[in-house]
Amino acid sequence: MIRPVNIGDRALLIAIGDSTGLFDAGEAEELLGQKSIDHCCSAEAPAGHQAHAWHDPVTGTICGWTYFGPCQVELNGIGVKLLEFAEKTAWAAGATKVLINTASDDKTFNARQFYVKQDILRLLFKKRLWEGVHQITFCKNS
Repeated sequence: MIRPVNIGDRALLIAIGDSTGLFDAGEAEELLGQKSIDHCCSAEAPAGHQAHAWHDPVTGTICGWTYFGPCQVELNGIGVKLLEFAEKTAWAAGATKVLINTASDDKTFNARQFYVKQDILRLLFKKRLWEGVHQITFCKNS
């Protein structure tokens, strides 16, 4: 079942991020903890920013999560369910497109393949993230 994230989920959500191998030391804490979970669970979160988790009602554990919100600029189908939920929520709120940012490095290859399989149009922004790695933004229109 999908439910909103709360601050008590923080350690487990960061551990899920750490377990992917996509983050260097401290990156999961900074990017997922400080910039996503803490941000979304605070009273200062921008309107429309949301974090939701797939909570297994049998085991009582969180198996995956998503964070999304309006922006100016592969795990047993859980990713698909979270993506579909994020899209439906965005469309219901009046969004005309969903943007998903990732990077061009080898560590994010599977994520990029996942988005391609979901029929999400890929756009390459020339924004350099770090040496040899650029931001890739996927876009899906409503």
